[in-house]
Amino acid sequence: MRFVLLGVAAATLTLVTGCGTTTAGTAVADHSCIEVSAPMTAISTPPGGPQLSIPQPQGWERRTELDSKIIRFVMVNKSLVADNFAPNAVVTFESVANSSQTPRQILDGQRINLRRQLMATDVKSEDGTQCGYPSTMISYTPPAMGAATPRKAKVLGVVIESGDKTYLTTLTIGSADDKNTTFATDSDTILKGFAITR
Repeated sequence: MRFVLLGVAAATLTLVTGCGTTTAGTAVADHSCIEVSAPMTAISTPPGGPQLSIPQPQGWERRTELDSKIIRFVMVNKSLVADNFAPNAVVTFESVANSSQTPRQILDGQRINLRRQLMATDVKSEDGTQCGYPSTMISYTPPAMGAATPRKAKVLGVVIESGDKTYLTTLTIGSADDKNTTFATDSDTILKGFAITR
């Protein structure tokens, strides 16, 4: 489990480190989020910032050993282990400073980091919104890391403009068996229901 979590953390940090900063962009008026049936768990963020919460379906357990200023939440599902890899979800959150980049340019930077820094393959992305904020959903295959063999993963990146501050949050989820029906259902719920409120 140690190698699995460290591998996920390394891949996740690749997405946010050096991503650029922004205060520009077009605000979206409707910030309502998609409601899902799974229980919601609050994610700790700095005072004054947006509030994050994540669906926590049955079998997904909170892990705290990787919590940091950037990694804000990790959960795993040990009942769905495949190829010695436990499916997991990792949430990052960071404040970004002033820049001329738009939210979309920051999100485009995630794709670049995946290819150039993580050396991911099969990178495909779809732009959209999450709770009314600009977002990008990227599916990819990361390289082998430690005990973890290459596996399918998805990352949802969201740029949040709140007052005079801008934040970037990412939700990365992956499994060695992404065809497992329980994982497919749970990951869809987790990604769709990831909530940002102010």
